[in-house]
Amino acid sequence: MYTFGDYTAYADIPELIPLFDAPETHTFVGAVLWSPEVPTPEWWATLTTDRPIVYATPGSSGDGEMLSIVLDALASLPVTVIAATAGRSRVRALPANAYTADYLPGTQAAARASLVICNGGSPTTNQALAAGVPVLALASNNMDQHLNMQAVRRSGAGEVLRARGVGADAVRKAVDRILNSPNYRRSAETLATAHARTHAAERFPELIGRLVQG
Repeated sequence: MYTFGDYTAYADIPELIPLFDAPETHTFVGAVLWSPEVPTPEWWATLTTDRPIVYATPGSSGDGEMLSIVLDALASLPVTVIAATAGRSRVRALPANAYTADYLPGTQAAARASLVICNGGSPTTNQALAAGVPVLALASNNMDQHLNMQAVRRSGAGEVLRARGVGADAVRKAVDRILNSPNYRRSAETLATAHARTHAAERFPELIGRLVQG
């Protein structure tokens, strides 16, 4: 249903979402990387690099309680957490190692991080993987999040937990495992190389140009 057109352009990379026996009218144009143009908070320029940075955001469709669970889980770990509430999450108590803002420039935040925690949807996971950063997803009932994270897990660049009923201990263990397993970072960096070869801002206009001329 979604691909029933004369031409189909996939906003993804084949290294993450491979196609088999696709017709010539189907093509990859690369991930559409977008983040809001918002001023960075005062703490942005003061972040230290003496320990890993974890970027966390529930996104527009994630579980609203996710952020509080993540902050609780990471409060005792030797990491710095930068979190975007997306205007949806209310943080009950802010740990000493965490900084929050309603919105952050996601591509920049992902690039500064050693791990990105999100709802598993493709917009934020692509920001992370394009920067060579692994992903931990707390996926809700949105099937696209689980399908997307199947591909991320298959690539070795992330893990997924079900958001419903997840506890701080499970999140803490997953974060510790990813940060201390170099294979996650190596797999994410491999995908970053693939992203660097496929720019949607170039490929999509080229596709439209060929169709118009043809």
